[in-house]
Amino acid sequence: MKNIALILAGGKGSRLWPLSTNANPKPFLKLINNQSLLEQTKKRADIVADEAFIIIKEPVYEQHKKEIDSLGFGSHHIIIEPEDFNTAAAIAYSLKHIEKHLGTRNNLVILPADHRIKGYGSFMRDVQFAFKTARKTKKLVLFGITPTHASTSFGYIHIGSERGRAHSVQSFIEKPNKEKAEKIFHELNNVWNSGIFIGTTSSFKKLLTSNSSVKKLWLNSNYRDENLSSLVFEKSFLEPNAKKLLCVPATFDWTDLGTFSQIFSAKLDKDAAKNEVSGNVTIKDTKDSLIISVSKPIEVIGVQDIVVVETPEGLLVCKKSTHSQMVEALAEPKE
Repeated sequence: MKNIALILAGGKGSRLWPLSTNANPKPFLKLINNQSLLEQTKKRADIVADEAFIIIKEPVYEQHKKEIDSLGFGSHHIIIEPEDFNTAAAIAYSLKHIEKHLGTRNNLVILPADHRIKGYGSFMRDVQFAFKTARKTKKLVLFGITPTHASTSFGYIHIGSERGRAHSVQSFIEKPNKEKAEKIFHELNNVWNSGIFIGTTSSFKKLLTSNSSVKKLWLNSNYRDENLSSLVFEKSFLEPNAKKLLCVPATFDWTDLGTFSQIFSAKLDKDAAKNEVSGNVTIKDTKDSLIISVSKPIEVIGVQDIVVVETPEGLLVCKKSTHSQMVEALAEPKE
């Protein structure tokens, strides 16, 4: 039995436009410590797993082949997504590939390639505990993150009774509005959903193939239907089976770098006025702002709480405090 990591690198990251685009999606951005998010994720995978696999779209792989190959993925560890799958089909397609190469009796941790995690020792211990718990109970295990504020950017897990460090899962809560987030934050037993999932490969397979479309994909890798591509793993499989899951409160420091507000919070080299700047940027009388220039000089004067991001692909200007709310409706501009 091996410990396997599957890195999901298929997200478009449209909430980080114009830094993140179809040609240069979020996993390849160097947002923290001059390392791409994918490179950081691979390092975490190598700490907890005997082998690490990645699933990625073919155009993105061809665009970033040099970087991906430099991270030490073997040829059979790179899974090319045959079309624009959502998370459920991507996981099922990858799991079948993994079973082909490594058999059916392994542990699996699923890692999105857009997280920042500090405390690799804590992360390793938590994953090892989750592997052990998943094997013993034959249940899928999720990591819950203790909330530090009333966030509207994350989904929540309402946890129940504790069994050792593992809690039962009562329900999932979609990303709330501001009023509901405040209520959830002050209630007991609500944690952020980290989006990291652990279980045996057989437990993942059993859950996924309970859906007829996924089962047909499992039997025939060329099978396609409209339902298959739209299935979201959490919403379509985890939420309806919440009572069959376990949640372990994480001891590691976790951030989902999904919005510019979250990137701003994660960066630690702000100036005295709490500004974070990158590139050819000049600021004056500016506070609590994120300014990024990739290709052109930017001058910012007399503002606060804003995000300005300039790349050859476009320009984004918005209030930092409301970016996480507006991104859900923000479509990537078209030519």
